[in-house]
Amino acid sequence: MYRDRGREDEGRRGINGKLRPADADDAILKDDAGNTYPIQLYYVGASPDGFFGGGTVDPGKTIHDVLLFESPLNGFEYLDLKLPYKTGDMQFRIDKSMVKMPGGKSGGKADKSASGGTRPVSVGGGTERKGGKETKPDPEVSKRIDELMEMITNADVGVDKKKHAVHELGTIGEDARKAIPLLAQVAQGNDYFGRALALQALANIGEEAVPELVKILRSLMSQLQSNNTQRQENAKTIIHLLKNMGKDAEGAIPTLLQVSSFSSRGGPRGFGSGAVSSDFGMTALTALQEINPNHEDVLKRTLVLISSPPTTRFPTAAQAAEYSKFHAALGILDASDTLPDKVIKPITQALSRNAVNPPLAMRLLGKAGPKAREAVPAIRQYLNGEHQREAEAALKLINGIGVKVAAGGGGGGE
Repeated sequence: MYRDRGREDEGRRGINGKLRPADADDAILKDDAGNTYPIQLYYVGASPDGFFGGGTVDPGKTIHDVLLFESPLNGFEYLDLKLPYKTGDMQFRIDKSMVKMPGGKSGGKADKSASGGTRPVSVGGGTERKGGKETKPDPEVSKRIDELMEMITNADVGVDKKKHAVHELGTIGEDARKAIPLLAQVAQGNDYFGRALALQALANIGEEAVPELVKILRSLMSQLQSNNTQRQENAKTIIHLLKNMGKDAEGAIPTLLQVSSFSSRGGPRGFGSGAVSSDFGMTALTALQEINPNHEDVLKRTLVLISSPPTTRFPTAAQAAEYSKFHAALGILDASDTLPDKVIKPITQALSRNAVNPPLAMRLLGKAGPKAREAVPAIRQYLNGEHQREAEAALKLINGIGVKVAAGGGGGGE
């Protein structure tokens, strides 16, 4: 096997200038509900530990490599990983017990408090919060920010130094807020790596940069065309960054709700009419789950998606996008603090048809408590199978017997 290092086009390079594996874009990660999670090919600054940049693997030798994927939705039982090879695909099934979710928990229940990523807030003696009040940045930090901004705008400074300056502003974090307008300009420039670094820097600054990130996202979404994959990738990058910001990105919720209605047939009113990748809606929904699953408008959107439950566990290609959105909506409900009564019936219908992830559906119905008594027959059909523990836990909660449901979906008696 040989991974070509010869091509220099930016479409095959990470932000740090290292080539991604030539076949990495064909690697596929799916959960048992059929949701697909995109591989993360571009890295800001240094590449992840263990990343293999390409080269020859001699017979009898082994290598270790790292592939990064988007975080899975709540409630999965297993993940299927497909890695392409010239003589055929290599496929692996990964049980939930082998997966560490954000917050250090294993299995199919994500930590609600995790934002899905890490974000440096302040580096080098910057802002400190004491008693809820924000202090001014350290004078040395302020001076360094001014120097970095000057480097970016100075025509005599080389491109590489400008990129380094953008990256450093991102590591400073929220203290670099006065650089937001400048970083927004760079994020809409012609240089691919400069754009990506500037977007990450804006996300690192935090809540005050959200309006600019939203403005750039809306601009990209209004110009999407089916033949412009670069714009689509840039838009998805912003959505992933907003997702990783967690509650700091609440200002992006109205726009993300609009994006969540995208399908392969085109976008909603106010955005471009060209066909786009059908997983745009899924990407936005997973972001909303991390930002604020309890937001009133997010729950309203969830009710719309839940209202038409799937009829089969094996959707056709035409049904796949809506099927995935239904499960994404279940993930939002699972992460929220309340469960609207209106979702009990459609979840029960999907469960009775075996058209949904059983542990997730039963955990949600158990969350509804005695109000979900209509779901008892659907749950009972799982008592003698592999999901017996989840079924027993849900039935106890519905019948009003106090038990705590474990993060992985199981239950225990009181």
